[in-house]
Amino acid sequence: MSGQAAAADKSADKTGAAASRRLAPRVVIAGGSSIGVEDELPETYCVRFSPDDRLVAAAAGDGTVRVYSSNSGKLSFTLRNTELYPLPTTCVRWRPASAQHKTKNILIAANSDGTVRHWHVTSEKNVHTIKEEGNEVYAVDYRPDAEQFATAGKDYQARTHAPTISPTQPHQPQQAAVYRSVSLLRTSVSDG
Repeated sequence: MSGQAAAADKSADKTGAAASRRLAPRVVIAGGSSIGVEDELPETYCVRFSPDDRLVAAAAGDGTVRVYSSNSGKLSFTLRNTELYPLPTTCVRWRPASAQHKTKNILIAANSDGTVRHWHVTSEKNVHTIKEEGNEVYAVDYRPDAEQFATAGKDYQARTHAPTISPTQPHQPQQAAVYRSVSLLRTSVSDG
């Protein structure tokens, strides 16, 4: 191999290595430092700052939610899905601050296995889980007063739920009004 060809190969190797480093998942925080992400972590589907901006939650392809300090970038809490073969956590939302709800650091996580989990982040405890049978949940959001949250997914339905955090209380989604508006939107899009 000529000297020029060898130099070109080394240059290509460096460029390829640099490109793969640039593609590694990173979350950049103020000041330009990045949150410590290991090389072998699964893909990240969603990130959200906590209401007080001190924590950043990252939903991952392995069903885990990793919560980082937004100041230091260090991993602070790991919320693990305990299923044998967990599917991705697709979306996370922090419960808004509310006079009605005294407990802080509640995070809701939507999963593509149809579960929606409420986590108490600082204790790393799953405090409540609901299952939307036959659905893959892709989106979740809280109402600003934290009195309800909404979910949507593969089944084209949007559901609203009362945020029951106690596992002893029954939970039923409240679908009617939201479902009708989503169905109308879907019909108008498919007709035109």
